[in-house]
Amino acid sequence: RRVLFRSARGARVTVGGVWRLEDWLPGGAWDVGRGTGADSARLAAMIAGVDSVAHLSQVLVVDVPDPGMRTAAAPHVLLAALRAATRARVPVVVLDRPNPLGGDRVEGPTPAPDGGTPDAVYGFPARHGMTAGELAAWFNERAAIGAALEVVPVRGWRRAGDVARDRDGVAGVTGESAARDQLALLAAFAPVSATALHVMLGPGRSEIRVAAPWLDARAVADAVADRLIPGTRIRAASTEVDGHATPAVVIERRDRDAPPALRTMLAVLAEVRRRAPTQLAIRAQEFDRLAAGAGIREAIERGDDSDAAADRTLGPALDFRTATQRFRRYR
Repeated sequence: RRVLFRSARGARVTVGGVWRLEDWLPGGAWDVGRGTGADSARLAAMIAGVDSVAHLSQVLVVDVPDPGMRTAAAPHVLLAALRAATRARVPVVVLDRPNPLGGDRVEGPTPAPDGGTPDAVYGFPARHGMTAGELAAWFNERAAIGAALEVVPVRGWRRAGDVARDRDGVAGVTGESAARDQLALLAAFAPVSATALHVMLGPGRSEIRVAAPWLDARAVADAVADRLIPGTRIRAASTEVDGHATPAVVIERRDRDAPPALRTMLAVLAEVRRRAPTQLAIRAQEFDRLAAGAGIREAIERGDDSDAAADRTLGPALDFRTATQRFRRYR
């Protein structure tokens, strides 16, 4: 971005290497306890392998899109980059971006420090409400990484607003309400992808679909709709999966101030489990990683009230918001 190099006009700038987000190794950046993840080691090796000139200095520049979800790759790439830069003794510059989910809400399950998930030590919920630059600053202190970190702030973005690009196009995200609602649903329903159910987008931009050939979509939709979740519409439909018409439950967010989407996910999953316990196979290890521990899965398997299970996530999410308040640089 020209913003990064504007003050260096006339200087010699050489790109020593590019590490792409799609090169991220799932599992490589998860070794948070010792900081020896494969990804940070690869980054450090890349930096060390760049031919340097005595009068030139190196810097690791990080510019990654982050959908605002704990389960996305971006937070783990940020961790790897901070560790790699520290090992190589080079500064790291994070080019900040808006959080497409907005920065005014924090919600979803939060791993406990002893919860057994690889990223539990950082304890951030499914929807963390932070930008990449804010996360980097928090990681740097929380994990005692000690990187020489600089964040290039984004312009024209407010935590609670749907803000369009500024005149230079630097803001990068319009934050359209419908797309934001769909992202919020995807963040909450991420653990469902580790079951026998299919999770898909649309058809509307504020909707997702949960489908399976054996699913009694009408009964599930009616039962969840009876719970009267404000700002959320639940209905049955037919959708195409692998070329076949398949029953689906459509979840539509009609109000961005609706209750956390996690509450809807738990209601849907609990109702599916109640009606089809043998068909709803759950891949426990994958589900627990996406749900920040075994608590959500065990509640579903026990048949706990879904609202009570959702309520248990509120306190840890609020604690995270309080703990990270001073790192939230945008208002």
